[in-house]
Amino acid sequence: MNAYLTGWANNWASNGQLLNAQVDLTALPNVAIPAGYSLQTSLANDNDGNVVGATYVVIDNLGNTQANVTQDLLAIAGVTSADLATITAFELNPVGPDNSESAVLSAGAGTITYEATSLLTILSQEPTCTETSAITAETANSFYGLLPAATSNRFTQSFTVSTAAPMIRKQGILAPV
Repeated sequence: MNAYLTGWANNWASNGQLLNAQVDLTALPNVAIPAGYSLQTSLANDNDGNVVGATYVVIDNLGNTQANVTQDLLAIAGVTSADLATITAFELNPVGPDNSESAVLSAGAGTITYEATSLLTILSQEPTCTETSAITAETANSFYGLLPAATSNRFTQSFTVSTAAPMIRKQGILAPV
């Protein structure tokens, strides 16, 4: 069974989802991301700081580029500059293909690096300036190391998997599909 790594851009406002676009990056021989793979996401911004695109790069465990795909948000049917926004918060989620999917990881450990040209701040809760409290309903058995409290341009976070620990789920209002 082949599986795909997918890049996904979405933007929410208080009245619902403004954009929701997926791009297939590369096929995998099964549903496991092989050890040693590197997944990179770089954002493109306009002069007002709005995110206008994303480039997804997948590098395999031998250093070979398996995907280098750029997603132009303004090229998505129906998306206008009014649908774009700056980033107030972001997170990385290894999840299934749509809302309510579960990512049950069988094994693994590694690091996640967050890097930006401007300073990043770690928050322990959703920022008050976000427009919606809607969330998705995915579950996962991945666990993440603590991030430092000080601001920085670069953070590295460890992660691991526990098949014995209970699945974690963010509680809140489910996002409409």
